[in-house]
Amino acid sequence: MLREWDLRELAEATEYVVSELVANSVLATEAMQWLIRPPVRLWLLSDGAAVLVHVWDAIAAVPQPRAAAPDDENGRGLAIVAALSAQWGHDWSPRGLGGKVTWALITTP
Repeated sequence: MLREWDLRELAEATEYVVSELVANSVLATEAMQWLIRPPVRLWLLSDGAAVLVHVWDAIAAVPQPRAAAPDDENGRGLAIVAALSAQWGHDWSPRGLGGKVTWALITTP
């Protein structure tokens, strides 16, 4: 998509951010008991100058950055998202869908 939008310079940061946010949503979704596991959904939006990443999951818990120790194998994902994004956060899902959308805005590197 970023190639089509002529935003190749944002591709690497966008790939890292998408990877971290989707991985967090998948892990959180898999950790819950479901009769039918809900999907994790990804949207990429652009105004031609920036990319907005939206990742929806059915989990109501707020994403919380952690302080990872140097030898920890996990806990750096949201710090990476924060470092590569102009802004990031979460919003509660519209229309009574439940869950949340975690988002990140990626601008000029």
